[in-house]
Amino acid sequence: MTTQFYILKDRNLIGTNNLMDNRAFAYGDGFFSTLGVKNGKILWQNQHQARIHFSAKQFLLDIDITVVMASLQLLAKKITEGTLKIIITRENQNISGYGFYTNHPLIFIKSIASNIYQHLDFIGDFPIQKDGQACICNQSLGIRASRFGGIKLISSHEQVFARHEFLIKQQSNPKLSEALVKNIHNDIVSGTSSNVYYQLDNRWYTPFVRASGVNGVVRQRLLANGKISKRIFSDGDLSNITALFFSNAVKGITPINKLWINANDAIFLDTLAVKNAL
Repeated sequence: MTTQFYILKDRNLIGTNNLMDNRAFAYGDGFFSTLGVKNGKILWQNQHQARIHFSAKQFLLDIDITVVMASLQLLAKKITEGTLKIIITRENQNISGYGFYTNHPLIFIKSIASNIYQHLDFIGDFPIQKDGQACICNQSLGIRASRFGGIKLISSHEQVFARHEFLIKQQSNPKLSEALVKNIHNDIVSGTSSNVYYQLDNRWYTPFVRASGVNGVVRQRLLANGKISKRIFSDGDLSNITALFFSNAVKGITPINKLWINANDAIFLDTLAVKNAL
């Protein structure tokens, strides 16, 4: 039996490698994590390690977390500042289709050296982005099976379309930094590539992500600090919130000074209050 692989591009068949058999590519069978690096060190390394270890366990992948983290640390020292991205999937199986027998991982790592924190202020180990505006996306997130709750899945088509919607809106309003995203039950759960936090009655909250969204490493760190609690975030809260920010494992913290409820109506928010949550 002879097997060949091709890419169809501009009406031409171009021979290629066996990427189609890679389970990350074919089935989205795996997860990923993106890590910020400053001064040769991984930001929130302990939280990244815990997330990678937990995600591998949920995917029934036998990874050596010590080796994985040592490799990431080595690359962090090499680039000094920038980002690392790790994708962990399952090795190709000797059977066709979705099923699998073995739990051996296939691990990909990309490093990007870049001065992404050079001009940013920090509060503790949190990089602070400049204040921005936010809007609300129409694209919603589905409800996940409990095994995959909070994990950064490779198969992120809902986030892909939510981010696309945000980028289209940003073309009309370049001051937009992020957008709120709801799940199919109409609860606000996250940003398009971040976790979200809101102040209500002088207390800070973040939505639950057990059924939709991602349990980000900054979110884990902030919850551990004890200044933020988990609470459902609904449309009815929007007129009463007084501050809002987003977090991302690379960007850190993005305070929001204006939230657009729709194309014509917006609420102004207190960005100075954000530091009280960190």
